[in-house]
Amino acid sequence: MHGRCYNPKNNRYALYGARGIKVCDEWHDLATFCADVGEPPTPQHQIERDDNDGDYEPSNVRWATPKEQARNRRTTLRITYRGEEKSLAEWVELLGLNYHQVHRRITEYGWSVEQAFNQPIREMH
Repeated sequence: MHGRCYNPKNNRYALYGARGIKVCDEWHDLATFCADVGEPPTPQHQIERDDNDGDYEPSNVRWATPKEQARNRRTTLRITYRGEEKSLAEWVELLGLNYHQVHRRITEYGWSVEQAFNQPIREMH
């Protein structure tokens, strides 16, 4: 976290520190950071910022699995459907749809979310 934000030699610095992402002053002390966020629930969990443009601070971090982190990238396609916003990956998982097919329908073919989610996939004969 500190290396990404403050060390220009860190291979992830361009995605964090160079974009202005910082660690709150209190968390420069490891004991304070640990007291605020606690232990990760499992060894797979890593610290995650809810707002990818926001800093590492108590109101913007949580422990997340790699799957959760993959769904919270700046490049993640966010979809509002039935009044609720989720990543496209979350929606297709919930609705039992094919991710690549729905992604293509929305991004390449310009379909509405309603169409992309509800139009049956034609069978090839």
